[in-house]
This record gives sequence, structure tokens and C-alpha cells, in this order.
Amino acid sequence: MFKFLKIFAAIILIILITAIAGYVAWFHNTEEHTLQLNPDEVYSDERGDDYLITHANIIDVENGVVLENRHLLVHNGRFQRIFEGVIPDSLTQNYPVLDAESRYLMPALFDMHAHLNSGGLIPPDDTTRLMALEQFARYGVGTIFTLGGMGFNQEVTAGLIQQQQKKELVSPMIFAAGDFLTSPGGYPIPFLSQMLGIPAGELNLNEQGVIEVTDATDLKAIMTAKRELGLHGVKVMVESRLVGATAENRISNEQIEQIAQTASEADLPVFAHVTNLADFEAANHINTMIEDSVYVTPSLLMSYPVRFLQTA
Repeated sequence: MFKFLKIFAAIILIILITAIAGYVAWFHNTEEHTLQLNPDEVYSDERGDDYLITHANIIDVENGVVLENRHLLVHNGRFQRIFEGVIPDSLTQNYPVLDAESRYLMPALFDMHAHLNSGGLIPPDDTTRLMALEQFARYGVGTIFTLGGMGFNQEVTAGLIQQQQKKELVSPMIFAAGDFLTSPGGYPIPFLSQMLGIPAGELNLNEQGVIEVTDATDLKAIMTAKRELGLHGVKVMVESRLVGATAENRISNEQIEQIAQTASEADLPVFAHVTNLADFEAANHINTMIEDSVYVTPSLLMSYPVRFLQTA
């Protein structure tokens, strides 16, 4: 029996070490804090808006096929023509030619649930935001929607949006909801406290991008501030069990309804952060989503394990 326990303990230790090593390897970025692209070069006027891309494999997302060895004419920054076969001399003489050499072209991707830092897994800093934005662009993502950001507030987010619009950084187009709305002491406050090693009562919630909502909160002022900053939505944390959150400090259904109503009047969509089926049912979200055809944008990596962890 003792020998069996030793073997069992050794197996558990090996699994634990493997898990830790895998975690470090998975989230370690070998290019961390190293920007690869210079905005002045990427957006240089010398590049122009007219060019001819030759010998490309174009992914047709509408028909689900690959158009092999095609040529793509871009005029005034717009796709003008896709064709195959012989390239007319008039095009090669009048347009800069970029030989794709059988590389693949596809429409830019949209990421509707993006994070501009570590994704909440490790304490962020300002360099990770720029790195994340550049990586999105390098990987073919043309537009992102970021639903808040732990470690920075919506003023910082608005600044990034303005920089992107002015072509001062290499980035996809940014849509953002800005600061989270939660109840006093609600999620993600306990999580931030654990992650940053700071007592919850000592956190600067404004710097962390969190707004505590009470019955006395001026919701209209919150929505007005978001509109003035050029933000595009409101995110509400509806969590009663996730990382230190409890049923007592979950935002109430009445407050959720007030937020939704005020946001609607300001023409701002509302996003709910919900990982627990009980919270969904308590707020009657499922029936409402079915009736109103509300969209779901899950975190594809986390939705499966969180679903079972939170309902176990």
C-alpha cells in the first residue's frame, strides 16, 4: 500500500510539473515587448493606394474555396479586379507589382472578444497593449472589439482608438466598451486583488477600469462619458462564483435592467460577463436572449472548462 501511495504521489508530482511548464510555455511570448512594425513605414504615403498583387491563392470565404494563382488589382485603396492568366502589360507598367509567390490572401478577420493585455492571466503593463495590437494586425485581424481591460481604464482605451485612427500605431480598427460595471466588491475586484497582490480596499478602481454601481449611481453620466470618449458599449459583470465573487456581491437584476435601459437611451449596446449557468437563469437571460435574438460571443478557449467548473 505504501509503495502504491509513493507511485501515485510521484505521478501527481510529474503531472503538476508538466502542467506548470506547459502554462509557462503557452503564455510566454518570445517577442514580448518587441514591436516589429513602424507606423511611419506601414502608412507611408510613398506606398500609395494603387498596386497589383500577382500569383496569389485567394481564399473565397463566401463560397468556401481557394482561387489558386490569381492576380488582384487594387485601385484607390479598393479591390478593383481579380483575374487569372496572362497579366496585361498596361497593368505592370502602371501599377507597382507585388508578387505573392503563391502565398494566401483572405479578408481581414474580426475578433469580437479581444483583450489588449495578458487576457487577465498575469498583471498587464502598457507595453503589452501595443504588442497585442500589433500582433492582431500581423496575424490578419482587421477589427477588434475589446470589452474592457483589467489594468487600465477607458481613457487609456480611448487614447489607443485615437492613435489607431491617426495611424500612429499599427493596429486593427478598435471598438471598445470601456470600464466594467459591477457591484461594490463584485467581480473582478476580488480577482484583481489576488492578481496584483493588493487588498481590495486599496485598489484604485479608476486606474483598473472598474466602476462600482449602487442605487445612487448616476448611470446617465456614465453613459455620457462613454459616448464622449468615443466608446461603443457597456460591459456588466454578472458573476456570483467566479474568482472570489459571491452571490451577495453580484450586481442585482434590477440594476442590470436600469443599466440596460440607460445604455439603450444612449444608443450603447450592453455586454454581460456571465460564466455561471445559475446567474444566467437567475437574471432570466436565456429566455430573453431567445426572444430578442441576442448574440453570444464566447471566449472560445475558456468557455468549455469554465462551463463545467462553475456548475460543478
